[in-house]
Amino acid sequence: MEKSRLDIGSLVKEVVGHLSGAAQKKNIGLFFSADEALTVAGDPAKLRHLFLNILDNALKCTPPEGKIIVHVRRNQGWAKIEIRDTGPGIAESELPHIFDRFFRGGEGRRQGDFGLGLCLAKSIAEAHRGKIEVTSRVSQGTSFTVLLPLAEN
Repeated sequence: MEKSRLDIGSLVKEVVGHLSGAAQKKNIGLFFSADEALTVAGDPAKLRHLFLNILDNALKCTPPEGKIIVHVRRNQGWAKIEIRDTGPGIAESELPHIFDRFFRGGEGRRQGDFGLGLCLAKSIAEAHRGKIEVTSRVSQGTSFTVLLPLAEN
């Protein structure tokens, strides 16, 4: 990895902007906000890939007229990036497996996914000394939270 100091909010905003056309085509509201500039030490290309994987999944699963909300904020010594969608949610029985390699939940089976995106996202987060968490309720959507340690001054 080629780590450098970067504003994680700007990087996530760039990824959101990259996917805004696809969201418009599906008539999905894609919203971004950041409370402040937050600096992390990370590999920009790998972090872009992490957020692209999560947001791409959200776009695939969110129905037309749905919303995807991305918020970046400080949480003590962490940059907390939350990505919430109004998709169909993930069954409770599938939640423990969604980061497993080759696991394809209900939506993935229908769309021909290979089941590697979330496994890769988790690996990238952990390589940056961070973590990724998910909460979901069927018929109410899914929320992914990525926590990355803030860079020391």
